[in-house]
Amino acid sequence: MSWDYADLSKSAKKAGGPGKLIKSIQDSSFSEGEKKGTLIGLAIGGGIALAASWCIKKVRSWFGPKRKEAKIEAEAAKEQLIQGINEYDAEHPESMKAVNEDVIDTENESKSEEPVDE
Repeated sequence: MSWDYADLSKSAKKAGGPGKLIKSIQDSSFSEGEKKGTLIGLAIGGGIALAASWCIKKVRSWFGPKRKEAKIEAEAAKEQLIQGINEYDAEHPESMKAVNEDVIDTENESKSEEPVDE
């Protein structure tokens, strides 16, 4: 045991004293821990990113077909609505004439209400 103490004393003397030896041991330990912590942090972050991307893929694959179905249904409803309006207009041509006259009247009113530059 006395030889261990002698080696420690020599190391302390080379470092510039016991305080400097302890400081250099702390600094090297901190640096080593910082490197390990960084690697662990990167591994955990990568794992989280990988898991999140997998979850996003699953959610998209689940909602993707439903979204396409909704678009198809919306297009079909749109076509039915247009067809219904066209059929009504064909059966009631007098109502379209009244609508067109209202549109023309409102256009004329808006033109007459425009301010005149002086």
